[in-house]
Amino acid sequence: MGDDKTSINRRTTVNKTASIDAKKKNLKKKRAKQRKRRRIISITIISLIILLIIFLVSINSTLGRMKRTTINDDNLEISDKFKTNDTYTKEYSDVVNIAFFGLDEKVDNIQRSDAIMIGTLDPINNKIKITSLMRDSYVNIPDYGYDKLNHAYAYGGPELSIRTINKNFDLNITDYVSVDFSKLESIIDAMGGIDMEMSETELEHVNNYLDVVYTAAGKTPKHVHFKENGTVHMTGYEALGYTRIRGTLGGDFDRTERQRKVMNEIFNNISNSGVGKLAITMNKLLPFVETSLSNSEILSLGTQVLSMNNTQLEQARFPRNEYSEDSMINDIFYFTFDENIAREEIHDYIFKDKKLWESEVSDDSDSSEGESDSN
Repeated sequence: MGDDKTSINRRTTVNKTASIDAKKKNLKKKRAKQRKRRRIISITIISLIILLIIFLVSINSTLGRMKRTTINDDNLEISDKFKTNDTYTKEYSDVVNIAFFGLDEKVDNIQRSDAIMIGTLDPINNKIKITSLMRDSYVNIPDYGYDKLNHAYAYGGPELSIRTINKNFDLNITDYVSVDFSKLESIIDAMGGIDMEMSETELEHVNNYLDVVYTAAGKTPKHVHFKENGTVHMTGYEALGYTRIRGTLGGDFDRTERQRKVMNEIFNNISNSGVGKLAITMNKLLPFVETSLSNSEILSLGTQVLSMNNTQLEQARFPRNEYSEDSMINDIFYFTFDENIAREEIHDYIFKDKKLWESEVSDDSDSSEGESDSN
């Protein structure tokens, strides 16, 4: 009996030992799995951090291709309402306005703004708004007196242009982006061209105008660039010529509208590009861009846009025909307008998201004064 008890005790001890050993092995396996999991998580996190650093360095390197300038806010004649009026300092404080200038070729080291726009980021209404200002508008240029709006850039660069816009339209613009329109050809060609809708009237003028442009650039004229109106695919040079057609009845109104359509198509092309194509396009585009915005400010604006749901792109043009007219002053053509109405309508559109003129526009009229696209 004693031997049996001893044998049972030994087996029990062996079983306990085996059980303990098994538990230790399982515990070791669990710990090994946990260490492996933690190691994988750590490697993943480190990899993501490295990728993020590479991404940010890449973005900063890409954005660094732009020319940077500094604007002195004290010189910009920002309207007092943005400092004292609670409606603007609080309710509309998140609305961001940036001046956009499309620049002509330099002549004697002087460059005029061929296209003048205000880009508005409106997170309150989930909209990006493009406001085109007529370049021949008769405005008060500080220190120079009344002249064409686009002359402000020639007299004093982007700072005087922003100051002029703020002064005449009671705005709060502090930053700008300018694109050298003479390089528009390279920008659009980098995208593989753009598709545009061309009217019969435009078709009548564009071929002749492009031949003049080709001859001036030392290129052999094609004589027939486009055979039919409707949707046409344009190279960079053709798009540049298209934006500068002057012969249509709408004159500078139509010209401004064409510029806006081309810029809109470029915007759509960039926003719909895949990562690879976008990187190539941006690397070719940015050397022709000048801005007062820092990399961090650009990234912040980009983050804001991405956080906005169902963002709409809207476009409008001011001053409008209803309170404007063509005028000859000292044998020079100007576009004169009622300044008070222009200010009120621009503020209604940019800040209050109101387009009071829409009720005045019939279905068959020119829609260039107010458009909307979802993006």
